[in-house]
Amino acid sequence: PTWQQPVTPRWYEGPLLGNGDLGLVVFGDDERLTFAVGKNDVWDRRLLTKLQKPLMFQNHINHDVSRITDKLNCPATEWETLPPSNHRRYIQPKPVCRIELNPAGKIEHRLSLADAELTTTGKALRVASRVQKDKNVVVIEFETGEKPITLRLHRPADTAGTGIAPPTHRVEGETAFVIQDLPAETTYPKGFRVVVTARVEGAAAPRCSGTDVTWIVAGKARLFVAVATTRDAGNPESAARKLLAGNADALRRRHRQLWREFWERSWIRLSDPLLQDLWYMQHYLLACATRPGAVAPGLFGPWIVNDVTMWNNSYTNDYNFEQAFAAALSSNRPELLEAYLETIERLLPAAREWAREIYGAEGMAFGHELFPVDMRGQMRGNMVYVVETPFLAQHFWEHYEYTQDRKFLRRRAYPVVAGVADFLASFVTETKPGRFEFIP
Repeated sequence: PTWQQPVTPRWYEGPLLGNGDLGLVVFGDDERLTFAVGKNDVWDRRLLTKLQKPLMFQNHINHDVSRITDKLNCPATEWETLPPSNHRRYIQPKPVCRIELNPAGKIEHRLSLADAELTTTGKALRVASRVQKDKNVVVIEFETGEKPITLRLHRPADTAGTGIAPPTHRVEGETAFVIQDLPAETTYPKGFRVVVTARVEGAAAPRCSGTDVTWIVAGKARLFVAVATTRDAGNPESAARKLLAGNADALRRRHRQLWREFWERSWIRLSDPLLQDLWYMQHYLLACATRPGAVAPGLFGPWIVNDVTMWNNSYTNDYNFEQAFAAALSSNRPELLEAYLETIERLLPAAREWAREIYGAEGMAFGHELFPVDMRGQMRGNMVYVVETPFLAQHFWEHYEYTQDRKFLRRRAYPVVAGVADFLASFVTETKPGRFEFIP
C-alpha cells in the first residue's frame, strides 16, 4: 500500500520514515517544506525527580486509603529549588536538525511502504527522500525547474530555557556540520554530543551563516545527511563523517533489498482492503521506530520535532509503551521486541529499589513513567498503578512462548517474571478472609 496526502503544516500529520533509530517527518505549506530529523537516543537526560521524597505506603495502606492520592502529589515547592520550576521540561527528547526548502507551490506526498521511500511533487519540484535502512543517513533527491531553490540545514538554539548551549554550524570544503552538545549527567558524565554531517551532490559549495548552512540547488541534486551520537561512537564526529562515504546507487540498492527482505517475513492477505492497509501501515511504523541495539522509542518514536514534547516522550506504562510492541511477535518479528526488553532489563536495579523503598515489598516494581536512563534514586511520585508492573513483564513471557527459546527463558524472562511475582505476592493485602486486593 501507499500513503498519499497533500502537504500539511502540522508535523504530527506528516508522513513518517525511519530505520528503527533515526526518524524523518515531513511537513510544511506552499512556501516551505520541512524535513525534521530525530533519533531515539537524543535526550536531555537531567532528572529533577531526585527532589521527590521516598513514599512509603505500607504503614497507612489499610487505614488511610482515601488520602493516598493527595499524599502522592509532590509539593510544588520541592521543584523550585532548581530552575526552571516547570519540571515537565525534564527529562526531554531533543530534535536533531531540520532540512528546509522553498517549494513555491502546492505539493503532495506519496509514501511507498514497500521500500520506505517518500515522493513529494509539485508543479516544478520533485523530491524523493528516505532514511537508509542500515545506516543513520537521510538521502533526499531533488529535481527542480529552471528557478533555483535554497536548501537549508540547521538546528535552532534550544527553546526550553534549561541552559543547553546553542549548536555549532560550520563548513569544511563540501561538508557541512551541525553539532549539539547536551549537558553532562549521570549516564553521560562527560556530556552527550550529537553530530550531523551533510553534503550535496550537484550543487555549489555550502555557505555557513553561523546559525545555518545553505546550498543553492537547480536541476538535479542529491543531499546526504548523516547522524552520529556519543552512544554510537566515542568520536561521533568521525563516525558521522564515515557515514557520508559510499556509493549512492549502492546505498539505494541495499536499502530496497533490506525492506524487501523485511516484507518477505511479514505479510498478510485480508478480504477487507482497509484492514489490510492498516496492518501494513502499523507494521511499517513499528519497523521505522525500533530495531535491535537502538534505544527504545518513547511515545513519539524517533519523530521528535520540538524541544519540549508532550508527556516528555516517556515510556508510559498504562499501555502506551507495551502496546507499541504488541504486534511484533504475531508478525514474525521477535527481534523488534529487543529494544523494549533491554529497556526493562536496564531498569531492574531501580525496580528492586522501588519495591523495597516505596512499597515496602519484595521483588521488583516499576513506575508509571520510565526513561532511558539509570533511574535508581528517582522516587517516582506516580507509582500507584500496581497493575503496570505485571503488564510490563508480559512481553518477556510472550517472547518465550513464541520462540520456545529455553536459553532466553532461563537468562532473561525468568528473572523478570519471578521478580514481578515476588512483588505481587509480597504487596497484596488480604482485606477480608479469602479476598486479596492491591491497594492502591
